[in-house]
Amino acid sequence: MLVGEFLMSKHLLVWRLNMEYINKETLVSIETDCELGGDWVPASELKESYKLTVPEIKSKLDELGIEYDSKAVKADLIALLEQHEG
Repeated sequence: MLVGEFLMSKHLLVWRLNMEYINKETLVSIETDCELGGDWVPASELKESYKLTVPEIKSKLDELGIEYDSKAVKADLIALLEQHEG
């Protein structure tokens, strides 16, 4: 969801957009007017695989016959899943 606000400074009118980002690892969401990277993706671009729980991802990997480290973190499991699902 995009949220914006008007900023007025003297005779200058600026529209600043806030964008919602979601952390791929924790699914925490924040709104900011800064561009984020790393584990943060725009909410509108969040892939369905990021919404899966670790057990659900492991189950999908098992169905595909893909081996993984049992101690792997969610981001690594998702990357492995996406690598094989295309």
